[in-house]
Amino acid sequence: MTTDPGGRPPERAQASAAPSPHPFAGIPLSDYLRDGVAALLLFVSLALPWDYQHGASDRIEVVLVTAASVLSLALPYLSRVGVFPATWTVRTTRTARLLANLPYALLAVVYLVVDGVTGDGFSGGVGVALALGLAGAVLAAQPRRSELGPADQDRAATEQWMLVVRVLTGLVAATVLVSFVLGLVTLADLGFSVGALVGLLADSVLVLALVAWPLLGTARRDAAWRAVLSALGVVFCLVFVIGASDAARLPQIQSLHFGGFGLVLLPAGAAAAAAPGVLRGMRRTSGTERWAGAALRTFLVLAVVAVVTAVDAGVAVAEGASEAPVVIGLVLALLIAVAAVVGLSALRTSPAAGRGIALVLAGVVAVLGLVALVLAASDDYLGAVTYPFLLLALGLPATVAVVLLVPPSMRPEGAGRGPSGGLATAAYEWQPAEPVQPAEPVQPAEPTAPAGATAVTAVTAVTPAVPSVPPPPVPPVPPARFTAAQAVDPGTDAAVLAQIAQDAPTLRPYVAANPATYPALLEWLGRLGDPEVDAALRARPPRG
Repeated sequence: MTTDPGGRPPERAQASAAPSPHPFAGIPLSDYLRDGVAALLLFVSLALPWDYQHGASDRIEVVLVTAASVLSLALPYLSRVGVFPATWTVRTTRTARLLANLPYALLAVVYLVVDGVTGDGFSGGVGVALALGLAGAVLAAQPRRSELGPADQDRAATEQWMLVVRVLTGLVAATVLVSFVLGLVTLADLGFSVGALVGLLADSVLVLALVAWPLLGTARRDAAWRAVLSALGVVFCLVFVIGASDAARLPQIQSLHFGGFGLVLLPAGAAAAAAPGVLRGMRRTSGTERWAGAALRTFLVLAVVAVVTAVDAGVAVAEGASEAPVVIGLVLALLIAVAAVVGLSALRTSPAAGRGIALVLAGVVAVLGLVALVLAASDDYLGAVTYPFLLLALGLPATVAVVLLVPPSMRPEGAGRGPSGGLATAAYEWQPAEPVQPAEPVQPAEPTAPAGATAVTAVTAVTPAVPSVPPPPVPPVPPARFTAAQAVDPGTDAAVLAQIAQDAPTLRPYVAANPATYPALLEWLGRLGDPEVDAALRARPPRG
Protein backbone atom coordinates (compact mmCIF):
# COMPACT_ATOMS: atom_id res chain seq x y z
CA MET A 1 0.00 0.00 0.00
CA THR A 2 1.45 3.36 -1.02
CA THR A 3 2.11 6.02 1.60
CA ASP A 4 2.51 8.91 -0.82
CA PRO A 5 -0.66 11.06 -0.87
CA GLY A 6 0.27 12.24 -4.34
CA GLY A 7 0.48 8.69 -5.70
CA ARG A 8 -2.23 6.34 -6.81
CA PRO A 9 -4.85 5.21 -4.30
CA PRO A 10 -4.38 1.67 -2.96
CA GLU A 11 -6.16 -1.19 -4.69
CA ARG A 12 -8.59 -3.28 -2.70
CA ALA A 13 -8.35 -7.02 -2.67
CA GLN A 14 -11.48 -9.14 -2.80
CA ALA A 15 -13.76 -6.16 -3.44
CA SER A 16 -16.62 -8.48 -4.30
CA ALA A 17 -16.78 -9.62 -0.67
CA ALA A 18 -17.70 -6.16 0.61
CA PRO A 19 -20.79 -6.22 2.84
CA SER A 20 -23.92 -4.33 1.76
CA PRO A 21 -24.06 -0.84 3.31
CA HIS A 22 -26.68 0.00 5.91
CA PRO A 23 -29.60 1.79 4.20
CA PHE A 24 -29.48 4.63 6.73
CA ALA A 25 -25.72 5.14 6.53
CA GLY A 26 -24.74 8.80 6.26
CA ILE A 27 -27.66 10.21 8.28
CA PRO A 28 -26.25 12.31 11.15
CA LEU A 29 -27.82 12.37 14.60
CA SER A 30 -29.09 15.92 14.02
CA ASP A 31 -31.40 14.67 11.26
CA TYR A 32 -33.00 12.11 13.57
CA LEU A 33 -33.41 14.78 16.26
CA ARG A 34 -35.00 17.16 13.77
CA ASP A 35 -37.52 14.51 12.74
CA GLY A 36 -38.27 13.65 16.36
CA VAL A 37 -38.84 17.27 17.41
CA ALA A 38 -41.05 17.90 14.38
CA ALA A 39 -43.21 14.85 15.16
CA LEU A 40 -43.43 15.84 18.84
CA LEU A 41 -44.59 19.38 18.03
CA LEU A 42 -47.18 18.13 15.55
CA PHE A 43 -48.64 15.56 17.94
CA VAL A 44 -48.64 17.90 20.96
CA SER A 45 -50.39 20.60 18.92
CA LEU A 46 -53.42 18.34 18.49
CA ALA A 47 -54.04 18.52 22.25
CA LEU A 48 -53.96 22.35 22.39
CA PRO A 49 -56.55 25.08 21.60
CA TRP A 50 -56.89 26.03 17.94
CA ASP A 51 -59.22 29.00 18.46
CA TYR A 52 -61.64 30.31 21.10
CA GLN A 53 -64.22 27.64 20.35
CA HIS A 54 -62.24 24.56 19.25
CA GLY A 55 -59.29 22.41 20.04
CA ALA A 56 -57.00 21.38 17.19
CA SER A 57 -58.32 17.82 17.20
CA ASP A 58 -61.89 19.16 16.77
CA ARG A 59 -61.09 20.58 13.34
CA ILE A 60 -60.94 17.90 10.64
CA GLU A 61 -58.89 20.12 8.32
CA VAL A 62 -56.29 20.59 11.04
CA VAL A 63 -56.08 16.86 11.68
CA LEU A 64 -55.64 16.17 7.95
CA VAL A 65 -52.82 18.68 7.37
CA THR A 66 -51.12 17.50 10.58
CA ALA A 67 -51.28 13.90 9.37
CA ALA A 68 -49.76 14.91 6.03
CA SER A 69 -46.88 16.65 7.82
CA VAL A 70 -46.24 13.65 10.07
CA LEU A 71 -46.27 11.23 7.14
CA SER A 72 -43.79 13.42 5.24
CA LEU A 73 -41.19 12.64 7.91
CA ALA A 74 -41.08 9.02 6.68
CA LEU A 75 -40.19 9.88 3.06
CA PRO A 76 -36.36 9.77 3.30
CA TYR A 77 -36.41 6.51 5.24
CA LEU A 78 -38.81 4.86 2.79
CA SER A 79 -36.61 6.04 -0.07
CA ARG A 80 -33.47 4.52 1.44
CA VAL A 81 -35.04 1.10 1.95
CA GLY A 82 -36.12 1.00 -1.69
CA VAL A 83 -39.86 1.52 -1.41
CA PHE A 84 -39.87 4.10 -4.22
CA PRO A 85 -38.75 3.49 -7.82
CA ALA A 86 -35.18 3.99 -8.97
CA THR A 87 -36.06 7.38 -10.45
CA TRP A 88 -36.78 8.72 -6.95
CA THR A 89 -33.81 10.88 -5.91
CA VAL A 90 -32.93 12.99 -2.92
CA ARG A 91 -34.27 15.99 -4.83
CA THR A 92 -37.59 14.18 -5.16
CA THR A 93 -37.65 13.63 -1.41
CA ARG A 94 -36.99 17.29 -0.73
CA THR A 95 -39.70 18.43 -3.13
CA ALA A 96 -42.29 15.90 -1.92
CA ARG A 97 -41.72 16.79 1.72
CA LEU A 98 -42.03 20.51 0.99
CA LEU A 99 -45.32 19.97 -0.87
CA ALA A 100 -46.68 17.74 1.91
CA ASN A 101 -46.17 20.49 4.50
CA LEU A 102 -47.35 23.39 2.36
CA PRO A 103 -51.07 22.79 3.24
CA TYR A 104 -50.36 23.44 6.91
CA ALA A 105 -48.84 26.83 6.10
CA LEU A 106 -51.75 27.71 3.81
CA LEU A 107 -54.27 26.70 6.48
CA ALA A 108 -52.48 28.90 9.03
CA VAL A 109 -52.65 31.90 6.68
CA VAL A 110 -56.36 31.28 6.09
CA TYR A 111 -57.08 31.32 9.81
CA LEU A 112 -55.03 34.50 10.28
CA VAL A 113 -57.09 36.24 7.60
CA VAL A 114 -60.37 34.90 8.98
CA ASP A 115 -59.52 36.18 12.46
CA GLY A 116 -58.63 39.61 11.11
CA VAL A 117 -61.78 39.90 8.99
CA THR A 118 -64.47 38.22 11.09
CA GLY A 119 -63.05 38.06 14.61
CA ASP A 120 -63.55 40.68 17.29
CA GLY A 121 -60.95 39.67 19.86
CA PHE A 122 -63.44 37.55 21.80
CA SER A 123 -64.34 35.04 19.08
CA GLY A 124 -62.28 33.37 16.41
CA GLY A 125 -58.65 34.01 17.28
CA VAL A 126 -55.69 31.69 16.78
CA GLY A 127 -54.56 29.32 19.49
CA VAL A 128 -51.18 27.98 20.51
CA ALA A 129 -51.93 24.76 18.62
CA LEU A 130 -51.20 26.69 15.42
CA ALA A 131 -47.94 27.99 16.92
CA LEU A 132 -46.57 24.53 17.72
CA GLY A 133 -48.08 22.76 14.72
CA LEU A 134 -46.76 25.31 12.23
CA ALA A 135 -43.30 25.05 13.79
CA GLY A 136 -43.45 21.26 13.43
CA ALA A 137 -44.51 21.57 9.78
CA VAL A 138 -41.65 23.99 9.06
CA LEU A 139 -39.16 21.57 10.63
CA ALA A 140 -40.63 18.70 8.63
CA ALA A 141 -40.45 20.63 5.34
CA GLN A 142 -36.80 21.65 5.37
CA PRO A 143 -33.91 19.63 3.82
CA ARG A 144 -31.84 17.56 6.21
CA ARG A 145 -28.08 17.70 6.55
CA SER A 146 -27.71 14.33 4.83
CA GLU A 147 -29.63 15.72 1.84
CA LEU A 148 -27.43 18.75 1.24
CA GLY A 149 -24.81 18.85 -1.46
CA PRO A 150 -21.65 20.96 -1.63
CA ALA A 151 -22.35 24.63 -0.91
CA ASP A 152 -21.25 25.82 -4.35
CA GLN A 153 -23.59 23.37 -6.13
CA ASP A 154 -26.59 23.36 -3.79
CA ARG A 155 -27.30 27.03 -3.14
CA ALA A 156 -31.05 26.40 -3.39
CA ALA A 157 -31.16 24.86 0.09
CA THR A 158 -29.75 28.09 1.52
CA GLU A 159 -31.55 30.69 -0.59
CA GLN A 160 -34.98 29.04 -0.36
CA TRP A 161 -34.92 28.91 3.42
CA MET A 162 -33.38 32.34 3.79
CA LEU A 163 -36.40 33.48 1.76
CA VAL A 164 -38.71 31.71 4.23
CA VAL A 165 -37.05 33.61 7.09
CA ARG A 166 -37.51 36.91 5.24
CA VAL A 167 -41.17 36.15 4.51
CA LEU A 168 -41.82 35.35 8.16
CA THR A 169 -40.07 38.58 9.16
CA GLY A 170 -42.37 40.58 6.90
CA LEU A 171 -45.43 38.64 8.10
CA VAL A 172 -44.63 39.37 11.75
CA ALA A 173 -44.07 43.06 11.03
CA ALA A 174 -47.39 43.20 9.14
CA THR A 175 -49.27 41.45 11.95
CA VAL A 176 -47.85 43.90 14.50
CA LEU A 177 -49.12 46.84 12.45
CA VAL A 178 -52.52 45.27 11.76
CA SER A 179 -52.86 44.13 15.36
CA PHE A 180 -52.11 47.62 16.65
CA VAL A 181 -54.66 49.26 14.34
CA LEU A 182 -57.36 46.69 15.13
CA GLY A 183 -56.49 47.00 18.81
CA LEU A 184 -57.14 50.73 18.63
CA VAL A 185 -60.53 50.00 17.06
CA THR A 186 -61.33 47.54 19.84
CA LEU A 187 -60.30 50.07 22.48
CA ALA A 188 -62.52 52.68 20.84
CA ASP A 189 -65.45 50.31 21.20
CA LEU A 190 -64.66 49.45 24.81
CA GLY A 191 -63.59 52.93 25.89
CA PHE A 192 -60.08 54.39 25.86
CA SER A 193 -57.90 54.51 28.94
CA VAL A 194 -54.25 55.35 29.37
CA GLY A 195 -53.52 51.96 30.88
CA ALA A 196 -55.16 50.08 28.01
CA LEU A 197 -53.35 52.15 25.40
CA VAL A 198 -49.99 51.64 27.12
CA GLY A 199 -50.74 47.93 27.37
CA LEU A 200 -51.40 47.78 23.63
CA LEU A 201 -48.14 49.58 22.92
CA ALA A 202 -46.28 47.32 25.34
CA ASP A 203 -47.59 44.20 23.64
CA SER A 204 -46.54 45.51 20.23
CA VAL A 205 -43.04 46.40 21.43
CA LEU A 206 -42.63 42.97 23.02
CA VAL A 207 -43.51 41.25 19.74
CA LEU A 208 -41.04 43.44 17.86
CA ALA A 209 -38.29 42.71 20.39
CA LEU A 210 -38.95 38.99 20.81
CA VAL A 211 -39.93 37.99 17.26
CA ALA A 212 -39.31 40.60 14.56
CA TRP A 213 -35.87 41.74 15.80
CA PRO A 214 -34.29 38.24 15.97
CA LEU A 215 -35.92 37.28 12.67
CA LEU A 216 -34.55 40.40 10.99
CA GLY A 217 -31.07 39.68 12.36
CA THR A 218 -31.24 36.12 11.05
CA ALA A 219 -32.46 37.35 7.66
CA ARG A 220 -29.35 39.55 7.57
CA ARG A 221 -27.22 36.41 8.08
CA ASP A 222 -26.21 37.21 11.66
CA ALA A 223 -25.35 33.88 13.33
CA ALA A 224 -25.64 35.40 16.83
CA TRP A 225 -29.24 36.53 16.22
CA ARG A 226 -30.01 33.10 14.79
CA ALA A 227 -28.86 31.50 18.05
CA VAL A 228 -31.05 33.90 20.06
CA LEU A 229 -34.06 33.20 17.83
CA SER A 230 -33.61 29.45 18.24
CA ALA A 231 -33.44 29.80 22.02
CA LEU A 232 -36.55 31.99 22.14
CA GLY A 233 -38.40 29.46 19.98
CA VAL A 234 -37.66 26.70 22.48
CA VAL A 235 -38.66 28.91 25.41
CA PHE A 236 -41.99 29.91 23.88
CA CYS A 237 -42.85 26.35 22.91
CA LEU A 238 -42.52 25.51 26.61
CA VAL A 239 -44.48 28.63 27.59
CA PHE A 240 -47.33 27.70 25.26
CA VAL A 241 -47.46 24.13 26.54
CA ILE A 242 -47.48 25.35 30.16
CA GLY A 243 -50.23 27.78 29.20
CA ALA A 244 -52.49 24.86 28.29
CA SER A 245 -52.98 24.28 32.01
CA ASP A 246 -55.99 26.02 33.52
CA ALA A 247 -53.88 26.94 36.52
CA ALA A 248 -51.42 28.94 34.40
CA ARG A 249 -52.57 32.40 33.40
CA LEU A 250 -50.80 32.50 30.06
CA PRO A 251 -52.09 33.52 26.63
CA GLN A 252 -53.52 30.39 25.01
CA ILE A 253 -55.42 32.29 22.30
CA GLN A 254 -54.14 35.27 20.36
CA SER A 255 -56.13 37.58 18.11
CA LEU A 256 -55.21 40.22 15.58
CA HIS A 257 -57.62 42.48 17.46
CA PHE A 258 -55.28 42.64 20.46
CA GLY A 259 -51.58 43.46 20.67
CA GLY A 260 -49.03 40.70 21.02
CA PHE A 261 -50.45 38.53 18.26
CA GLY A 262 -47.12 37.89 16.52
CA LEU A 263 -45.92 35.69 19.37
CA VAL A 264 -47.70 32.70 17.82
CA LEU A 265 -45.34 32.94 14.83
CA LEU A 266 -42.17 32.84 16.96
CA PRO A 267 -41.81 29.01 17.06
CA ALA A 268 -42.24 28.83 13.27
CA GLY A 269 -39.59 31.52 12.80
CA ALA A 270 -37.19 29.65 15.07
CA ALA A 271 -37.89 26.42 13.17
CA ALA A 272 -37.11 28.11 9.85
CA ALA A 273 -33.87 29.54 11.26
CA ALA A 274 -32.90 26.03 12.42
CA ALA A 275 -32.76 24.77 8.82
CA PRO A 276 -29.28 23.44 7.93
CA GLY A 277 -29.36 25.54 4.77
CA VAL A 278 -29.90 28.71 6.84
CA LEU A 279 -27.00 27.77 9.10
CA ARG A 280 -24.80 27.41 6.04
CA GLY A 281 -25.92 30.86 4.84
CA MET A 282 -24.78 32.71 7.98
CA ARG A 283 -21.77 34.99 7.83
CA ARG A 284 -18.63 33.21 8.99
CA THR A 285 -17.43 34.40 12.37
CA SER A 286 -15.20 33.02 15.10
CA GLY A 287 -16.88 30.87 17.72
CA THR A 288 -16.16 33.43 20.41
CA GLU A 289 -17.67 36.25 18.38
CA ARG A 290 -20.75 34.22 17.57
CA TRP A 291 -21.63 33.04 21.08
CA ALA A 292 -20.56 36.19 22.91
CA GLY A 293 -22.67 38.09 20.37
CA ALA A 294 -25.63 35.83 21.17
CA ALA A 295 -25.27 36.57 24.89
CA LEU A 296 -24.97 40.30 24.16
CA ARG A 297 -28.12 40.28 22.04
CA THR A 298 -29.97 38.28 24.69
CA PHE A 299 -29.13 40.99 27.21
CA LEU A 300 -30.51 43.53 24.73
CA VAL A 301 -33.81 41.66 24.51
CA LEU A 302 -33.81 41.19 28.28
CA ALA A 303 -33.43 44.92 28.84
CA VAL A 304 -36.31 45.71 26.46
CA VAL A 305 -38.62 43.17 28.13
CA ALA A 306 -37.74 44.49 31.58
CA VAL A 307 -38.28 48.14 30.61
CA VAL A 308 -41.62 47.39 28.92
CA THR A 309 -42.78 45.42 31.96
CA ALA A 310 -41.70 48.24 34.27
CA VAL A 311 -43.55 50.85 32.19
CA ASP A 312 -46.69 48.71 32.15
CA ALA A 313 -46.54 48.27 35.91
CA GLY A 314 -45.74 51.96 36.40
CA VAL A 315 -48.87 53.01 34.51
CA ALA A 316 -50.91 50.67 36.67
CA VAL A 317 -49.47 52.29 39.81
CA ALA A 318 -50.21 55.76 38.40
CA GLU A 319 -53.80 54.72 37.78
CA GLY A 320 -54.23 53.66 41.39
CA ALA A 321 -53.11 50.03 41.45
CA SER A 322 -50.98 50.57 44.54
CA GLU A 323 -51.04 46.97 45.74
CA ALA A 324 -47.69 45.84 47.07
CA PRO A 325 -47.16 43.12 44.39
CA VAL A 326 -47.50 45.68 41.58
CA VAL A 327 -45.11 48.15 43.21
CA ILE A 328 -42.58 45.45 44.01
CA GLY A 329 -42.91 44.10 40.46
CA LEU A 330 -42.12 47.58 39.12
CA VAL A 331 -38.98 47.81 41.25
CA LEU A 332 -37.82 44.32 40.31
CA ALA A 333 -38.30 45.00 36.61
CA LEU A 334 -36.19 48.16 36.86
CA LEU A 335 -33.43 46.28 38.71
CA ILE A 336 -33.46 43.59 36.02
CA ALA A 337 -33.17 46.27 33.32
CA VAL A 338 -30.12 47.76 35.09
CA ALA A 339 -28.49 44.32 35.42
CA ALA A 340 -29.11 43.65 31.72
CA VAL A 341 -27.50 46.94 30.69
CA VAL A 342 -24.43 46.22 32.87
CA GLY A 343 -24.09 42.73 31.40
CA LEU A 344 -24.44 44.15 27.90
CA SER A 345 -21.73 46.71 28.58
CA ALA A 346 -19.36 44.07 30.02
CA LEU A 347 -19.65 41.82 26.98
CA ARG A 348 -19.36 44.70 24.54
CA THR A 349 -16.15 45.91 26.19
CA SER A 350 -14.43 42.52 26.26
CA PRO A 351 -16.17 39.18 25.62
CA ALA A 352 -13.43 37.22 27.38
CA ALA A 353 -13.20 39.45 30.47
CA GLY A 354 -16.94 40.12 30.58
CA ARG A 355 -17.98 36.47 30.44
CA GLY A 356 -17.78 35.96 34.20
CA ILE A 357 -19.60 39.21 34.94
CA ALA A 358 -22.32 38.32 32.46
CA LEU A 359 -22.86 34.91 34.06
CA VAL A 360 -23.15 36.44 37.52
CA LEU A 361 -25.63 39.03 36.29
CA ALA A 362 -27.67 36.32 34.54
CA GLY A 363 -27.94 34.58 37.91
CA VAL A 364 -29.01 37.83 39.59
CA VAL A 365 -31.65 38.40 36.90
CA ALA A 366 -32.95 34.85 37.36
CA VAL A 367 -33.38 35.36 41.12
CA LEU A 368 -35.12 38.72 40.70
CA GLY A 369 -37.29 37.26 37.95
CA LEU A 370 -38.35 34.32 40.12
CA VAL A 371 -39.45 36.71 42.85
CA ALA A 372 -41.42 38.72 40.30
CA LEU A 373 -42.94 35.51 38.92
CA VAL A 374 -44.15 34.48 42.37
CA LEU A 375 -45.72 37.90 42.82
CA ALA A 376 -47.35 37.68 39.38
CA ALA A 377 -48.95 34.37 40.27
CA SER A 378 -50.65 35.95 43.27
CA ASP A 379 -51.84 39.23 41.75
CA ASP A 380 -54.74 39.80 39.36
CA TYR A 381 -52.98 42.57 37.41
CA LEU A 382 -49.55 40.98 37.07
CA GLY A 383 -51.10 37.62 36.28
CA ALA A 384 -52.21 39.00 32.92
CA VAL A 385 -48.57 39.46 31.86
CA THR A 386 -47.08 36.28 33.26
CA TYR A 387 -45.10 35.33 30.15
CA PRO A 388 -42.73 38.34 30.37
CA PHE A 389 -41.96 37.33 33.96
CA LEU A 390 -41.29 33.78 32.78
CA LEU A 391 -38.81 35.20 30.29
CA LEU A 392 -37.16 37.38 32.94
CA ALA A 393 -36.94 34.55 35.46
CA LEU A 394 -36.10 31.55 33.32
CA GLY A 395 -35.94 31.87 29.55
CA LEU A 396 -33.54 34.74 28.93
CA PRO A 397 -31.10 34.15 31.83
CA ALA A 398 -30.93 30.47 30.86
CA THR A 399 -30.13 31.48 27.26
CA VAL A 400 -27.23 33.66 28.45
CA ALA A 401 -25.89 30.83 30.59
CA VAL A 402 -26.11 28.26 27.80
CA VAL A 403 -24.38 30.35 25.11
CA LEU A 404 -21.58 31.34 27.51
CA LEU A 405 -20.97 27.91 29.07
CA VAL A 406 -21.82 25.18 26.56
CA PRO A 407 -19.95 26.05 23.30
CA PRO A 408 -16.31 24.86 23.45
CA SER A 409 -15.07 28.15 21.99
CA MET A 410 -16.45 30.01 25.04
CA ARG A 411 -14.49 27.91 27.50
CA PRO A 412 -11.00 29.15 28.48
CA GLU A 413 -9.30 26.20 26.75
CA GLY A 414 -11.33 26.79 23.59
CA ALA A 415 -10.60 30.50 23.18
CA GLY A 416 -9.23 31.62 19.87
CA ARG A 417 -10.66 28.82 17.80
CA GLY A 418 -11.01 29.34 14.09
CA PRO A 419 -13.98 30.47 12.09
CA SER A 420 -17.26 28.68 12.54
CA GLY A 421 -20.75 28.99 11.19
CA GLY A 422 -20.29 26.86 8.11
CA LEU A 423 -21.74 23.38 7.75
CA ALA A 424 -19.71 20.34 6.84
CA THR A 425 -22.10 18.38 4.69
CA ALA A 426 -21.92 14.82 3.49
CA ALA A 427 -22.60 14.37 -0.20
CA TYR A 428 -24.37 11.05 0.39
CA GLU A 429 -27.00 10.48 -2.29
CA TRP A 430 -26.93 14.14 -3.41
CA GLN A 431 -25.99 15.03 -6.97
CA PRO A 432 -26.07 18.23 -9.03
CA ALA A 433 -29.15 18.91 -11.10
CA GLU A 434 -26.96 18.87 -14.22
CA PRO A 435 -23.59 17.15 -14.59
CA VAL A 436 -20.60 19.45 -14.74
CA GLN A 437 -19.25 19.63 -18.29
CA PRO A 438 -15.53 18.96 -18.51
CA ALA A 439 -13.41 21.87 -19.63
CA GLU A 440 -10.12 21.83 -21.47
CA PRO A 441 -7.30 21.25 -18.97
CA VAL A 442 -4.97 24.18 -18.46
CA GLN A 443 -1.46 23.33 -19.58
CA PRO A 444 1.21 24.66 -17.24
CA ALA A 445 3.76 27.00 -18.82
CA GLU A 446 7.29 25.77 -19.34
CA PRO A 447 9.64 26.98 -16.58
CA THR A 448 12.10 29.62 -17.77
CA ALA A 449 15.27 30.84 -16.19
CA PRO A 450 15.32 34.40 -14.89
CA ALA A 451 17.02 37.02 -17.04
CA GLY A 452 20.75 37.38 -16.34
CA ALA A 453 21.05 34.10 -14.53
CA THR A 454 24.25 32.11 -14.95
CA ALA A 455 24.38 28.81 -16.74
CA VAL A 456 24.65 26.99 -13.43
CA THR A 457 21.59 28.80 -12.13
CA ALA A 458 19.62 27.91 -15.25
CA VAL A 459 20.52 24.25 -14.90
CA THR A 460 19.51 24.31 -11.26
CA ALA A 461 16.20 25.97 -12.10
CA VAL A 462 15.16 23.25 -14.53
CA THR A 463 16.57 20.31 -12.61
CA PRO A 464 13.61 18.42 -11.16
CA ALA A 465 13.58 18.19 -7.40
CA VAL A 466 11.10 16.59 -5.02
CA PRO A 467 9.84 19.29 -2.64
CA SER A 468 9.06 18.33 0.95
CA VAL A 469 5.55 19.83 0.61
CA PRO A 470 4.33 19.95 -3.01
CA PRO A 471 2.33 23.04 -3.99
CA PRO A 472 -1.40 22.40 -4.38
CA PRO A 473 -2.29 21.82 -8.05
CA VAL A 474 -5.17 23.51 -9.82
CA PRO A 475 -8.14 21.10 -9.28
CA PRO A 476 -8.86 19.45 -12.62
CA VAL A 477 -12.35 18.98 -13.94
CA PRO A 478 -13.41 15.32 -13.50
CA PRO A 479 -13.28 13.21 -16.63
CA ALA A 480 -16.57 12.95 -18.44
CA ARG A 481 -16.81 9.22 -17.71
CA PHE A 482 -17.08 9.86 -13.95
CA THR A 483 -20.07 11.47 -12.21
CA ALA A 484 -21.03 12.42 -8.68
CA ALA A 485 -23.71 9.74 -8.80
CA GLN A 486 -21.02 7.10 -9.39
CA ALA A 487 -18.84 8.46 -6.62
CA VAL A 488 -21.56 8.24 -3.95
CA ASP A 489 -23.25 5.05 -5.16
CA PRO A 490 -22.57 2.18 -2.70
CA GLY A 491 -22.86 -0.21 -5.63
CA THR A 492 -19.90 1.27 -7.52
CA ASP A 493 -17.04 -1.23 -7.85
CA ALA A 494 -14.11 -0.67 -5.50
CA ALA A 495 -11.65 -0.43 -8.38
CA VAL A 496 -13.79 2.27 -10.00
CA LEU A 497 -13.89 4.22 -6.72
CA ALA A 498 -10.09 4.10 -6.59
CA GLN A 499 -9.90 5.30 -10.19
CA ILE A 500 -12.31 8.18 -9.45
CA ALA A 501 -10.23 9.23 -6.45
CA GLN A 502 -7.10 9.16 -8.63
CA ASP A 503 -8.38 10.88 -11.78
CA ALA A 504 -11.17 13.17 -10.53
CA PRO A 505 -10.01 15.27 -7.55
CA THR A 506 -13.25 17.27 -7.44
CA LEU A 507 -15.20 14.05 -6.83
CA ARG A 508 -13.05 12.93 -3.90
CA PRO A 509 -15.49 14.34 -1.27
CA TYR A 510 -18.20 12.14 -2.79
CA VAL A 511 -15.96 9.07 -2.62
CA ALA A 512 -15.12 9.93 1.00
CA ALA A 513 -18.84 10.09 1.82
CA ASN A 514 -19.68 6.81 0.07
CA PRO A 515 -20.51 4.23 2.77
CA ALA A 516 -19.01 1.46 0.61
CA THR A 517 -15.55 3.06 0.25
CA TYR A 518 -13.02 0.58 1.63
CA PRO A 519 -10.75 1.49 4.61
CA ALA A 520 -7.47 1.65 2.69
CA LEU A 521 -8.91 4.18 0.25
CA LEU A 522 -10.39 6.21 3.13
CA GLU A 523 -6.96 6.27 4.77
CA TRP A 524 -5.37 7.48 1.53
CA LEU A 525 -8.01 10.21 1.14
CA GLY A 526 -7.43 11.33 4.72
CA ARG A 527 -3.74 12.00 3.98
CA LEU A 528 -4.47 14.41 1.13
CA GLY A 529 -5.16 17.41 3.37
CA ASP A 530 -8.21 18.45 1.34
CA PRO A 531 -10.67 20.34 3.63
CA GLU A 532 -13.76 19.14 1.73
CA VAL A 533 -12.54 15.55 1.80
CA ASP A 534 -11.77 15.82 5.52
CA ALA A 535 -15.27 17.23 6.16
CA ALA A 536 -16.87 14.31 4.31
CA LEU A 537 -14.73 11.83 6.28
CA ARG A 538 -15.76 13.40 9.57
CA ALA A 539 -19.42 13.19 8.58
CA ARG A 540 -19.24 9.42 8.04
CA PRO A 541 -21.03 7.37 10.70
CA PRO A 542 -18.74 5.53 13.13
CA ARG A 543 -17.83 2.02 12.10
CA GLY A 544 -19.61 -0.69 14.03
